[in-house]
Amino acid sequence: MRFPSFFRRAFNITDFRSGADRNVREEIGFYLEMRTRELMAAGHDREQALSVATAKFGDREWVEEECEKIEKTEIRRRGRKWMFYSFQRDVRFAFRSFSRQPFFSGLIVVMLALGIAGNTAVFSMINAVFLRPFPYEEADRLVDVDTTAPQWNLEYVSVCWPDFIAWREQNTTFVSMGVYTSPSVNMMSEEGARRLATLRVSHDLSDALGLIPLMGRTFTLEDEITGAPDVAMILNGFWQDHFGGDMDIIGRTITIDGVTAEIIGVLPDHAAINR
Repeated sequence: MRFPSFFRRAFNITDFRSGADRNVREEIGFYLEMRTRELMAAGHDREQALSVATAKFGDREWVEEECEKIEKTEIRRRGRKWMFYSFQRDVRFAFRSFSRQPFFSGLIVVMLALGIAGNTAVFSMINAVFLRPFPYEEADRLVDVDTTAPQWNLEYVSVCWPDFIAWREQNTTFVSMGVYTSPSVNMMSEEGARRLATLRVSHDLSDALGLIPLMGRTFTLEDEITGAPDVAMILNGFWQDHFGGDMDIIGRTITIDGVTAEIIGVLPDHAAINR
């Protein structure tokens, strides 16, 4: 691997391989020149002497390649040894410098740690919000629709269910529309109570996000009707952790905030919406 020149200068890395090819060619050229002169001294003209010397030497290209392989192998070995020695020397120097000024050195370490932590936090936020694509089908076509309340100086407020129903009925722009809220709930089981992060969704949210269940079905319009049986979908990870990947999970029930709901489907883990 060739290190960039600025990297070699910064870390004091010598590129031992830079002259390997040239050295081999020069050595072979020097040998042929000496043999040519010996033949010329024996009475041959230069062209004839060079031809004879080259013929006796053999396949020059093959010899150059083999010699270059051997030399580069040795150069790599010396290079690794030199890099390790240089690293050891720099580490020893750093520790000696730190021991002479422990307070100043400690302050530098703390500042570096805070700077790295801050940059990591900022990058993680930017990556999650702007860089990492949404794990949904045709994510570039997804639109977030919100309501505002300027009279109360609120830029975003929750969408109420009647408003969403009106939007959906009058929609002529979007292929599909869905709405969700994200309450935390208590799930009761034989192991006791467990706090869960959940989503309460409209039946068409899975269509809007292009979600396909691993097992079972998604919600339907009939599931939204008042008085319809309570149903639920779970994520693959929850299915594996809590139900042990039971293949007969469809039709089983879970109790959420005292309400028993039938499990109708299992969704892939990327269906989870970060709140």
